[in-house]
Amino acid sequence: MEKFLLFFHDANIVIQEYNNHRDKQLSSGKLFNIFNITELSSNECKLHSALIAELLYPKGSHGCGSQFLDIFLQILDIGGLDTNVEKVEVHTEKVVQDGRIDIEISDGKYAIIIEVKIYADDMDGQLFRYYNYAKNKYGNNFKLYYLTLLGDQATEKSLRIKDKSISHGHYSCISFAVNILQWIDKCMVIAGDKPLVLNILTSYKQTLQKLTGKDMDKEYKDRLLKLMIDKDNAESVAEMINLQNEWFSSIIEKYVFGRLEKYVINKGLEFEFMDMPEESGCWIYKTNWHHYGIFLGTFKRTWRDIHIGITWHNKPQKRNKTMYKKDYHTLSCFRELACRDYPLGYSNLRDEYRNWNYNTITDMLNGNLYKYLIEDCLEPLLTELETEKIELK
Repeated sequence: MEKFLLFFHDANIVIQEYNNHRDKQLSSGKLFNIFNITELSSNECKLHSALIAELLYPKGSHGCGSQFLDIFLQILDIGGLDTNVEKVEVHTEKVVQDGRIDIEISDGKYAIIIEVKIYADDMDGQLFRYYNYAKNKYGNNFKLYYLTLLGDQATEKSLRIKDKSISHGHYSCISFAVNILQWIDKCMVIAGDKPLVLNILTSYKQTLQKLTGKDMDKEYKDRLLKLMIDKDNAESVAEMINLQNEWFSSIIEKYVFGRLEKYVINKGLEFEFMDMPEESGCWIYKTNWHHYGIFLGTFKRTWRDIHIGITWHNKPQKRNKTMYKKDYHTLSCFRELACRDYPLGYSNLRDEYRNWNYNTITDMLNGNLYKYLIEDCLEPLLTELETEKIELK
């Protein structure tokens, strides 16, 4: 036990030193990041696909010609593409049958197709359709890549349409955590004499490091790892790692929804918390709301794409399609327009809180996340419902 306590003592020293280091970075402006400010950091289309495609385009506004593309091809070991500036075309959101390809790089005879995934789920037959598009247009002269944060495989859902499918061998997995960060590092060297380009690349690197959990400086990470792999600590660390999912869920329940429940009950409202594969978050409602409820959470399998909106209550027997309002209108407190599932609109949480992971732990513990949920999400919604005399039934 004494060695275990000593491990935590030493680890806390490293973490505190790292926090002090981050505070100095913050005060010096080194953490200023336009992608975080504009809430684009997890936007697959407007940030990641668009920026990567622009960097890969030899005639792009970066002014580096085909150098970024050449490095990209080297990292992925692709030899079939002609990088002649006059031949290469790069497209984003290219419309094909039943879908849009995130990035297509082509010289007219050879193509690289990239499907970009940050947090969005796979669509039915997505890679299957893109593979067949490329096969029909380029024969065997193409590469299909599935780009995710950590290099995950696509789901079977993406590979299949009815009784037809492709296998995992028909595409290659690449990651932001390894391949794209490595590429961005090399691009930063090339762009050393172009300050505007370098600044954008630096901000993008910071964004990717945060998204992939690589934002701790190497010095502090190495010190923590040294403590964790020490033979006196490794067994205890392994036991804690085995509990990481339960630990994370317990943190969320105690420090986020536990506090929210007290706030909601004090408001005279009902509160339900759930943490299930198909539905995680909470429902807030009045006892006389027979069909609608305020939902704060996610319908994904992990704590990502968290949002707040007014939708059908979670009890299946109350989901009667004939009860949907026809006169949809968006409340002013919501940023997304009213739709069939959210007849009064909804809002995604801002980027730093939209996806809960280990980077969010500090703000869960110190109350910053709870404060944001109350002041920026719930209070404006409840106030508007009251002042506009909107009755939910």
